[in-house]
Amino acid sequence: MSELYIKVDEHTVDIIKSLVRNSSFKQKYFAEKLGIEPSNLSAYLNGKKKMSKELCSEILELLGFDPRNPYLVINNKKKINK
Repeated sequence: MSELYIKVDEHTVDIIKSLVRNSSFKQKYFAEKLGIEPSNLSAYLNGKKKMSKELCSEILELLGFDPRNPYLVINNKKKINK
């Protein structure tokens, strides 16, 4: 089984953007779970607003990742559809 390790760093927003857009849920779902407007989530994902570390952690949790881990581990068993 092949695993991909991605370091959580300044590029995390780009990774989160890709994961959110490729999940089985719409951005509206994530915005509702985060308690923010969908337009604000879009602004964060498009780099128009700076995403806080706390918001990154919350989104990673919604995607099924452990935000305390300095690496995102992605393998062929990882499903993003909680």
